[in-house]
Formats: sequence, structure tokens, C-alpha cells
Amino acid sequence: MKLLLVLGILSALSVVTQCKSIQSELDRLYPPLEGNPSSHEVKTFLTRVDHFRPQDTRVTRFTYTQKADHFRQGGPIFYYVNDAGIFTTIWLDTGLMHDIAMEEGALLVTSDHRYFRNNTPTASASFEDLAHLTAEQTMADIATLISILRSENPYSSRVVIWGSGYGATIAVMTRQKYPHLIDGVWSSSGIFAPGVYVSDTYAYLEDVIKDIGGDECADRVRGAFDEMENMIYGGRGEELGEIMNHCTPVNVTSDLSVASFVKNQIDFFTQYLNIYHYHGLLQICNEIGDANTPPLNALADWIIRTFLGIECFNFGYYDRVDLARNTEWNQPGTISGLRQYYYLKCTQFGNWEVTSPFSDLFPHFVRDTFHYYMCNDVLGENYDAALLYDSVETLRLIYGDLNPRVSNVVYTNGEMDSWFPRGLQESYPGGEIINIPFYAKSADLRSISEFDGANLRSAKERIQQLVSQWSQY
Repeated sequence: MKLLLVLGILSALSVVTQCKSIQSELDRLYPPLEGNPSSHEVKTFLTRVDHFRPQDTRVTRFTYTQKADHFRQGGPIFYYVNDAGIFTTIWLDTGLMHDIAMEEGALLVTSDHRYFRNNTPTASASFEDLAHLTAEQTMADIATLISILRSENPYSSRVVIWGSGYGATIAVMTRQKYPHLIDGVWSSSGIFAPGVYVSDTYAYLEDVIKDIGGDECADRVRGAFDEMENMIYGGRGEELGEIMNHCTPVNVTSDLSVASFVKNQIDFFTQYLNIYHYHGLLQICNEIGDANTPPLNALADWIIRTFLGIECFNFGYYDRVDLARNTEWNQPGTISGLRQYYYLKCTQFGNWEVTSPFSDLFPHFVRDTFHYYMCNDVLGENYDAALLYDSVETLRLIYGDLNPRVSNVVYTNGEMDSWFPRGLQESYPGGEIINIPFYAKSADLRSISEFDGANLRSAKERIQQLVSQWSQY
């Protein structure tokens, strides 16, 4: 018995050591990004609260960040459009556009979207006060700031903007709406096919796991979620919560709570692949592949080792609603941008991910009703969910869906990105598509590296060529 115990401990230590070794290799391939905030200058500019109603003369002051270390008189302006709710200045200090800025003598600039962080134009985040949180108002803010930057630097008439995810979508739409202000756009993993509820993203993630991870890995993932489904239907919420290190028992009697819990388990895969790409999927498959460990326990062990920076996870539906329902600007739900994120998605963008009844790996718990009730519970009685269908159709009509026909744009898509089906797939005159195998979201934002795969390196070199071309008079 003692010998078996010792062997078990040694085996566990071996697994942990092996995981740490593989993680070290991943960090070598994709090292943590380091910024240099001391080189930044935080400034402010005046913009209208409502750009499209002349009778509303209210103005507000928003902040933006610029880096002029490499700027030369007459050099271009490079503007990074942040992803929704994810403000970062890291790309002013590192990455491909930073490297191009050094060569071209560019001014690097970024700002947060209206209603996020310091850029709050109203007294609260009530449903009524969020009325001016739209893509069009955000684009007008970007246009206003670009106009100011060009007036302050009269010899810098060339402007290139870039972004990732939602930021990439906004960047392209801004060039479409204000072509006289912007000379070129790089869209990294942009999303251009809006829908209210979409199931193709999770279905595509399943295909990535099966095609690249292989049959054995897919079987383990399927087995883990099958066990999870059986425990939910079997009323074993307390046991499931303990295995997955949830702060409370999973409320298996509530469809909304189950959907919230399962959605977050699926999203762990997406989050990890967006950082570590092909090598990350192999790491997942390796860690959950021990046939001596039940699939659900193996999945839970990987999630806890990889993501748990706190005592336990809390994916409770009603806890999230409470967080996002508060309308005061000094509360966690508004400081983090969660409430604003829900407002944008619930009123204009949609693209709520749902599982499919025909799903192979993930159980059909994340349904449209989950998002429908989330929007209603977060935004309150004045919210009308039916209007979202009209808003999404308007986006398609005005901005072209998968046929935007915007010139001077390069679109890059990682073929392991679960949102790949919602990106542009075919080049057109003035718009060049570059699909990058074995990478997920926005791997191309980083600097050219000796560890880049051939396709990724080629994509970066082409981006560099186009941005330099757009930066010239």
C-alpha cells in the first residue's frame, strides 16, 4: 500500500513537472508582453456627447495616450483601436506596428472607447444614459481625435489605424465612414458577419479541436462534457462544483445558471488558444490525455492549474447579473466595462454565441434564451430585445456584412480563431485577405520573431509592406 502511495505521488509530481516544462516552452515561444508607460503621454480632447444631433451642444473631455519617441516631423500617425472593454497601451511599446513606427517615424496613439474607463460622458451608466454608446458615436470620436492630431501635426497627413477583434471591426468601419481622414487599415481577426445568435463559432472550435488536436483529444473533451452533462441531469450540482472548483454548488435546477457555468468552461479553450495557438492546443491535449484520470477530472485539473489566480471560480448567472446591473461609475461592473459590453451587444452588435443541438463535443446548454434573459435582467424593463434584430440588420445594410468594399485594408485571420467563420474570407480590389494556419486570434500583432511559423512571418512581412506604403505621401 505504501509503495502504491509513493508511486502515485511520484506520478503526480511527474505530471506537474512535465506541465511546468511545457508551459515554460510556451512562454518562450510567446513571451509575456512588456510595456513602457513612462514613455507615454496621457492627453485629453473635446468631443461631442451626441455627434449626430446638432441641437445637442453638450461636449465632454476624453483621454487618449500617445507615444512620440520615434516621431519625426512629417511622419504618419498610427492609431490603435482597442478591443471592446479591453484597454491596453501595450501596442504603443511593442509589436509589429511599433516596429514599423520606428522605421517610418510615426506617432503612436490609442484611446479607450466612449463610456469605458475614464471616457464617461454621462452622470451614470443607466439604460437612458447609455443611449449614445453606439458604433457610430465611437467612430465619430475616433474621427474627431484624428482631426485634432492632424491639426496639431500639420505635416503628418497620413493616418493608418489598426485593431484586433471588435477594435478591428470598428477600424474598418471608421475608414468606410471617414475615408478622407484615414489612409489605410489593418484588421487583425475582425468580425464582419453580425448575427443575433450564432452557433458557428463553437462549432468551428470543435472542428479545430478535432482536426488539430486529433481523435484522442476530441474523445477526451467529449468525455469531459458528457460527464458534466450527466451530472447536471443527475442533480449532482454540488459534486460538479467541487470538481470544477466552483465557489458554490452548480445550480442544476436553473437553465440560466447551467448555461452560464457551461459557457465559461467552453470559453477556457478559446482564451488559451488565443494566447498559445497551435502549441497551446497540443498542451491542452497533453494535459487532459491521461487515460488513468476520468476526462472531467483531467479537464478540471488543467483549468485550475492554468487559470485559477483566485480561491475559486464564480460563474453564477445571478452573480453576473448583479455585477452588470449596477449603474454607478465607481462600481466593479462599470469599472471593468461589463455593463457597457452588455449594452453594446444587447442593443446593436449581437453575435451571442450559442451551442448547437447537433454539437459533437459541447452540450446544448448555451441557448438563445440564456442571452435573451441576460440582456433583459442586466438592462432592465426599458430594454426591448426585439429591436436587436433590426439593429443587426442595419449593420449589415450600412457596412456591407462580408462585402464591405473598403479600400486600403488588409484583413488577417487566424485559422484557429473560433470567430474565423465570421471574418472576411475572400480578397477584393483594395481589400487583401491573409489567412494564417495554426494560429488563433491576432498572433500577428506581435513583432516578427524567429519563432514565427512561415505563414505568420509571411503575413507580418506583407502587413509591414502595406502599412509602409500607406504611410508615404
